[in-house]
Amino acid sequence: MSTRTLIALLVAAATTVCGQPGLQRQDQWIWAVGEGQTTAPAVIRVRLIRSYNDVGTVTCMESGTLIYAVMVERGVAMTMENWAWAEAYILSSRDHVFRLSRAEVWKYIDARQNPENDGEMAKACRLIERGLSAFIGDMNPRAYEGPKFPLSTAPGRK
Repeated sequence: MSTRTLIALLVAAATTVCGQPGLQRQDQWIWAVGEGQTTAPAVIRVRLIRSYNDVGTVTCMESGTLIYAVMVERGVAMTMENWAWAEAYILSSRDHVFRLSRAEVWKYIDARQNPENDGEMAKACRLIERGLSAFIGDMNPRAYEGPKFPLSTAPGRK
C-alpha cells in the first residue's frame, strides 16, 4: 500500500460516510481509486453530471474508467505522472460527484458500459450500496466483495 493511500485511509477512518447518501464510504473510495488499479479492477459508485445539460446520474464503474475520463476531460497527456495527478484529484473528492463536459469523455464512458457485464456491475453496485467494497474478477468477470474496512493490516500481510 502506498504511503499516500495509507494516509488517506487514516484520514477517512476519522470521518463519516461521504456526503451523498448511498454513494460509497470514503475509506472504500480511497481503496478503490488508490489501490484498485489491478487486473481485477475495483468498482466505484459516483454521480456524473453532464455539464452541457446539467443532468446527473449515479452509476457504478471501474475506478480506472473515471481516472481516464478525468484525464481526457482535462486534456492531459496519458503519462504516469498525469495518471497519478488524476488519481489524486479523484481521491480529493468528498462527495464523489464529477462534472464532465467533453463529448469524447461521455463516448468513452458509454462505451465502457459493457452490456455483457451489466449484471455483474449491478451486483457490485448493490454490494457498495450495502456498505461493502467491490471489484470485478479478472479471470472470471464476476462481482466480488472487496476488503473489509477499516483495514487492520496492509493488503497481503498477516
